[in-house]
Amino acid sequence: MNLPTLDEFMARGPKKFPRNSYVIEPGFSSLYVRWGTHLIDGIALACFDIANVEARVKGKGAFKRLIAKIRANYPCVPIYVESVLNERLAESLPRMGFKSIEGSVPPSFVLMPC
Repeated sequence: MNLPTLDEFMARGPKKFPRNSYVIEPGFSSLYVRWGTHLIDGIALACFDIANVEARVKGKGAFKRLIAKIRANYPCVPIYVESVLNERLAESLPRMGFKSIEGSVPPSFVLMPC
């Protein structure tokens, strides 16, 4: 099975299928993403979802680089990180500008477009 790169997946956009995939991205041994719709502050928003992530080396900034890359290339796309089980990541997301989704268990977060 040939996995797309993150860039290839994002370039397809939310209207083309499949809307979810594991993708290849430097610094990650596993990265599962999708285009999804979420109710944020009472508004249904199309978001880029990061659903499952495993950095090759934890704590070395791979996730921050991933977010910076997505934001630089797609500044108008909300980024949704769902069901965060890693406490360290959950604590760092607000420092990166993410807003916690009230009532989500495990916690989910969204980074709204600039």
